[in-house]
Order: sequence, then structure tokens, then C-alpha cells
Amino acid sequence: MLLGGAARAQTGGGLYLVDFGHLKTEAAIRHFAYQYKGRQPELFTIDHLNSLRAAFELDTWREGWSRYLHEFGKLYSTFLVPYMVAAKSPVRRKLTNDALERLRAINRGMRAYHQTDFKDLATFFRLGGLRSPKLH
Repeated sequence: MLLGGAARAQTGGGLYLVDFGHLKTEAAIRHFAYQYKGRQPELFTIDHLNSLRAAFELDTWREGWSRYLHEFGKLYSTFLVPYMVAAKSPVRRKLTNDALERLRAINRGMRAYHQTDFKDLATFFRLGGLRSPKLH
């Protein structure tokens, strides 16, 4: 990680990391893993299930972050249920209107149920403290 820090300091880059958080019950894990069972290949569902089962618990994320990576930014999780965890470095520059419009166009190009999922995920991250114009 020292190399990553040195590279960040030299280039002005940022850190953005998003991963699953470990859910407390097998029922919750199965719910999220199988929510799109009829819309995707079975292999994707099984991979999602295994990824959710292998995810770190939020306390493990927090401990590792505070011990090793806190200098790179802040750690967030979705509100109430730690379904997702995100690490984000401080804002380096304002997002341009052109970039925001391109992100909105990508969102509009997604299927309706993915747009709903993204909106819900963004809401739960905002309620968990993550502020970003890219999440609106």
C-alpha cells in the first residue's frame, strides 16, 4: 500500500473502492443473491451468492481501514444493512457538467430495474454518509 500512496501523492489520483459487506443472515444473503434469478444466467446468481458469503463483516472493514488505509480517505457503508461498503478519497476537483451528463446518460441507458437498484443503493449510501453528485 505504500506504493499506492506514493503514486497517489505524485499523480494526484484518488481511491475509490466498492465491495460487498457481509450480511448477518443466510436468508438475507440468499435474498440479494437470488433477486434477479430469472433475469440472468444461473452462474451469475451462484457467483453473487458466493461473493456475498465471502464478504468481510463491517467491523472487519472498519478495523482494517482505520489501521492501514485511513490516510487515503473515508470508509462508508449502506445505511441499516451493510450490503455494500465504499472507500473514497477526498474530492480532488469539481465534476464537470459534461461528465455529469455522461453519467446521467449511462443511467438512462440501464434497464428500469437497474435504475431503481442504483437509486436505492445511492440513497442508502447517502444515508450512510457518502455524499457525491454522482449518486444523485
